[in-house]
Amino acid sequence: MRRRQVLAGLAGLLAGCGGLGRDISSDASGVTPAPVPAVDGDTGERRRWFRGQPCPRFDEGTDQTVCSQTDSTSDTLTFRPDRPVVRASDGTPVEPLRITLVWRARRPLTVLASDWYHVRRTEDGWTRVAAGTGDTPATELDGTGRLHWVVGDSAPRRNDGEPVTTTLTPGRHALVVQTVSSDLPLHTECVALFDVVSA
Repeated sequence: MRRRQVLAGLAGLLAGCGGLGRDISSDASGVTPAPVPAVDGDTGERRRWFRGQPCPRFDEGTDQTVCSQTDSTSDTLTFRPDRPVVRASDGTPVEPLRITLVWRARRPLTVLASDWYHVRRTEDGWTRVAAGTGDTPATELDGTGRLHWVVGDSAPRRNDGEPVTTTLTPGRHALVVQTVSSDLPLHTECVALFDVVSA
């Protein structure tokens, strides 16, 4: 598929596309516990909310996975939602969800920003809900930098983020993007977990 072909060209990786991999998470319910506490999206709240949840992997062709619920502010690469719980009405967040990738190294990082995919946990495992177009050039962070994806705002302000057009239903969700650190090369799958509840 296009994503892996582009990555192969950028990083000298073998062509081919990994589909949704076998689910390795132990949480089979896919349902958010109730009642939903107030959460502010900081590292402590996010870790408490997803305590004990392993990092799911969707593309077996990647070298490593970075997950929002297990990362640390000292990590070179993080990918985090601004809050772990999203209230949605008619499939749309009451307030847009902002997911931020931060790169803390001097070497370049290539990000396929428009080639995101959105997955949802069901009783049968993870299911793809939507995917980006992948039709814009890859973004290179030349040294430290950050990028944003915005769910629920179809037209974010210029430079405010990559729009994620999808439908949110109650349950556990993840937004996934891929990166390549060109000097290694290291192909990374970045996973941001969040739960959706009805508004």
